[in-house]
Amino acid sequence: MKNGTSTRFFVIVVFLSVFCCFLLPEAWAGDAESRMELFSKGNDYYEKGEYENAAGEYEKIINEGYAGGAVYYNLAGAYFKEGQLGRAILNYERAKCFMPRSADLDANYKFARRKIKRTVSPRKEIWLLRPVRIYSDFFTVRELTWIISAMYLMILIVIAVTIIAPALRKYRLVPVILLITIILFTSFSLVVKSREMCSSAVVTIPETSALFGPFDTATKFFDLYEGMTVKVLKSKDDWCKVKRVDGKAGWVKNNEVQLVR
Repeated sequence: MKNGTSTRFFVIVVFLSVFCCFLLPEAWAGDAESRMELFSKGNDYYEKGEYENAAGEYEKIINEGYAGGAVYYNLAGAYFKEGQLGRAILNYERAKCFMPRSADLDANYKFARRKIKRTVSPRKEIWLLRPVRIYSDFFTVRELTWIISAMYLMILIVIAVTIIAPALRKYRLVPVILLITIILFTSFSLVVKSREMCSSAVVTIPETSALFGPFDTATKFFDLYEGMTVKVLKSKDDWCKVKRVDGKAGWVKNNEVQLVR
């Protein structure tokens, strides 16, 4: 009897500890008033049509550690008004990391992409990866992490309930398997999303050529235009190897593209 009581106490303590850790990030959210004070100055410039000054203020906010979806979204709008298509799309991409389900962001992002000088048909995706991409694109990295944490919490709840009520033990296998499946699928989606975010980049100059090698005298392979998204495969000195959406890979100067993250 004593051992059973100790086991139940241990499970309850673990449950409460995990629950508190799950809520902690929200409790330690940043100072909203300070963020809005910095943000409003950029908005004032934007409303006056002083887009260069507005972009400068939004950049200051980001440099001071207040990066967020709204800041990147407005920064993208300021760059778009200035005619800097590459930087506009770059910051729309960054905003999507925080606001993946924003209809306004999606509409402006698509409108900006239609301004790219030339479009390239993407290589066909493996059909098994499509559900993973749709799922990961719908959530932010933080939300995917929350989902995983919530599923672990639910497993602990199921275990706690079946320890407290032994008659329910025969029913715990199905929910535990379901929760583990969700954890594995979400974890895989999180890895895919994180890797893509770390390697995704945008061309920020009007036009450039990807070369077969990382040197100026190398043969031209294909063209890249401002606003195109590419994946950075590796870097070497002042060069980086990028892959276009159609699968072609070549070398460009580091200062010709900018990473989303």
